[in-house]
Amino acid sequence: MSNYLEFSHQTQLGDYITALAWSPLDGWLAGAAGNGVVQLIQGGECSVWEVSVLQAGQLYSIDAIGFSADGQWLAAGGQNGAIALWQIHQAGAEHFDTLECASTWIDCLAWHPHQNLLAFPEGIAVKVWDADHGRLQVHLLAAGTPQDLAWSPNGKYLAIASQNVVHLWNAEDWNDSLYQWELMSPGMKLSWSADSRYLAVSIRDNSVGILDWKKTSQLGRSPRKLPKRSPQADDELPALLQGFPAKVRQVAWANLADPDAPALLAVPTQEIITLWRDRPGGWESWALEFHRGKVLDVAFQPGTDCLASLGEDGHICLWQAGLEPMQVMDRVASGLSSLAWSADGRQLAVGGQAGEVTVWEVPRML
Repeated sequence: MSNYLEFSHQTQLGDYITALAWSPLDGWLAGAAGNGVVQLIQGGECSVWEVSVLQAGQLYSIDAIGFSADGQWLAAGGQNGAIALWQIHQAGAEHFDTLECASTWIDCLAWHPHQNLLAFPEGIAVKVWDADHGRLQVHLLAAGTPQDLAWSPNGKYLAIASQNVVHLWNAEDWNDSLYQWELMSPGMKLSWSADSRYLAVSIRDNSVGILDWKKTSQLGRSPRKLPKRSPQADDELPALLQGFPAKVRQVAWANLADPDAPALLAVPTQEIITLWRDRPGGWESWALEFHRGKVLDVAFQPGTDCLASLGEDGHICLWQAGLEPMQVMDRVASGLSSLAWSADGRQLAVGGQAGEVTVWEVPRML
């Protein structure tokens, strides 16, 4: 197998890596750990990396981290029920504020893809904070404790998974009645396709739902008004992918350079990754098998169909065209936890269970 990735840098946070996030503009990487440490890692010339400790070890974990769309803000939240905010500038980062979230364990947060708006859970609600003006923009009630939230890439909608409902808010008019996608079991993780057409949700009953935004006529509108059924209603319903051997804790869409390419979704369960592709006759699937332990994380390289995966077996695997392994990294005996591609797809960050963050570079794109 050829070496698509080459080692670049490694740093240590001292505990299980819980979250990784790349700045969308300048190639800075933020890492968080179970001991509360937050580091900012900046790449420079000649593969020289500068590491800044934004937050030293605490008595609580940091479980969610993310950069704003312009790269000028970094947010991190966790077990202590607060979100720390840093302003990012050329010289580094400066702590700006801490948002208290009423003792809610922050395990998800999301920045708007075009504006400096941060969405985060608080109790049975989601708040949207305006970083540019330093104020709360809106307070959105959910059916229960939010499990996940995600902005559509076009910035028009905010999806919130809460109990057996996915709330879909109009981000351009918060007063507009929202769509409500009713599920048979609680939703867990949300993921939008790059063109904002599809929204996937992993469901606790070992299934995955896919909403086609072009087919929303059968969704309810607040307050839970169910539409009248039409003869074409079944064709308008969200797709339900089933047959998974265990709960699906993550889903990932390919962001392909060809806008006409069929949508491609990766779904890891246990040791298997199932790929699903949208076809005129429905969603077709095939399995990728290599890992000898549970697959812990997957992510497509931006602009390609190259899929990176890591598992409990300590291996990182790159899959070419979603078909076969193109590179398998040496086993990490201490264990792996998470991975994240940079926005340009030229760097892959991998977090480890022993606290290491390793950066791999792509010397040439496919």
